[in-house]
Amino acid sequence: MTNYKDTKEAGIKFVKRAKRTVAVRLDPDDIKSVKKIAERKGLSYTSLLRMWIKEHLNKEKRLRQDA
Repeated sequence: MTNYKDTKEAGIKFVKRAKRTVAVRLDPDDIKSVKKIAERKGLSYTSLLRMWIKEHLNKEKRLRQDA
């Protein structure tokens, strides 16, 4: 049997990058649609919008690399 009394916990820290707040004006019907989609996916609508923006930025980045 192994004795773990002499071991210490590892001090691992995960760092999240700070996010900045931005204001985007959207059509009220578009907001309703995004909220419905987010609810079906179990996400907040702001999280869904962040995901979509990130996905599109990654797609654009790949397209530029292929060009």
